Amino acid sequence: MKCNPVKKAAVCIAAALSVMIASFGAFAAEMKWTYDEAAKTVSVKGYGMINDAAELTKYLNDAKIIDVQRGVTKIDRNVFSSLGNIEEVKLPEGLMSIGDNSFNLSSELKTVVFPKTLETIGAEAFMGCGSLTNVTIPENVSSIGVNAFANCVSVNEFNVSNDNECFAAVDGVIFTKDKKELVMYPAGKEDEKYIIPDGTEKIREKAFAYNENLKKAVIPESVNEIGNYAFYCCNDLKNVDFKTDRQSGPKSVGNYAFYGCRMKSVFIPFGTETIGDGAFKNCDALTYADIPWTVKSIGSDAFYGVGDSIKISGFGSFLRSFAEENNVPFLESVRVMIGEKEIRFDCAATVRNGCTMVPMRKIFEELGAEVSWNGETQTASGAKNGDICTVTIGDNMIYKNGLGKELSAPAVIENGRTLVHARAIAEAFGADVLWNGEKGLVTIRIG
Repeated sequence: MKCNPVKKAAVCIAAALSVMIASFGAFAAEMKWTYDEAAKTVSVKGYGMINDAAELTKYLNDAKIIDVQRGVTKIDRNVFSSLGNIEEVKLPEGLMSIGDNSFNLSSELKTVVFPKTLETIGAEAFMGCGSLTNVTIPENVSSIGVNAFANCVSVNEFNVSNDNECFAAVDGVIFTKDKKELVMYPAGKEDEKYIIPDGTEKIREKAFAYNENLKKAVIPESVNEIGNYAFYCCNDLKNVDFKTDRQSGPKSVGNYAFYGCRMKSVFIPFGTETIGDGAFKNCDALTYADIPWTVKSIGSDAFYGVGDSIKISGFGSFLRSFAEENNVPFLESVRVMIGEKEIRFDCAATVRNGCTMVPMRKIFEELGAEVSWNGETQTASGAKNGDICTVTIGDNMIYKNGLGKELSAPAVIENGRTLVHARAIAEAFGADVLWNGEKGLVTIRIG
């Protein structure tokens, strides 16, 4: 996303002067380091870029504050990594860039106030700063690197200046200004469930990485890309719910996107085309993956290190071959759409004797019928608009208002689920049913 450059022109005169100075000697800048023992403060003064902090090391056992003086325009990569006992860093107006890894692994660092002139925060700049609490992104920041605040477990929300033209905070989560890309989710956010806002189109690389509180993520159908490492090492993430109100899903699930998560099953929505390398690697609780026929590429080690009893469910020769090549049991299953909404069942819809068999209660409810079950007679009933449809386990008949029709496959109970013939149930309530044998797709049209 490109940001409006107009506001950048209004950066203060001090910043402009610093740029001029930096352009002459940024990579050879000499810094003066002084230590105030009473205030436990190390001050660094100079012009241009700090690219060496060797002088700092002799103060780290005692110092608590680093005060970077006006004139410094850039902090180079790795300069202040592992700051020992430092608890606060003061940054001057005129500073425009914080390099990659520049403050990472500084476990005692609690406070950093960013100047208005700051434009760039590098990758992993503050990664592993477990004591850091408040983070406010100022108005001129246009670039935030991957993992900039990863594993900052005390940061439970991000704030972004309302004047920033590139980023915005929504409920403590960083998005691009247009809300189309989710940039960064706080590692310390304590919510167990997060519903990604509808309209989000992309989850950026490592956006949720290392959050250990999140148990359920709801992904709207507007998301078309899940970035590499998006939910990497979210060690308590047990439920990923893809919303599919229309026939769509993310086109791609990135490399290592769900590495190390704890879901027992995953339902990839219709429309997904690519599953990246290691996408579900080391999800050691995962025993079932339902994958649509639209997936035509699955990367190496995508399901490496998952549960020993993993089963792949899907339709078509590509998925069958994938399962065989990886010595994984394969269950042929189909997808069911009612209108433009894909229906997610709690067990796979399968084809028996040419009939699509689906869980009884779910199909009745999705067709708008009230459901009842008679355990004594093993009979399921659905009522809608005065019509009553009944099926009995093991009987090859379906009854609508007392009139019977023969079924190609009777209702059965498997693994505690009552499975019924989808076409017969839908047609009994006046719906049209279409079968696409190439895609393994049943489409039900109501009205």
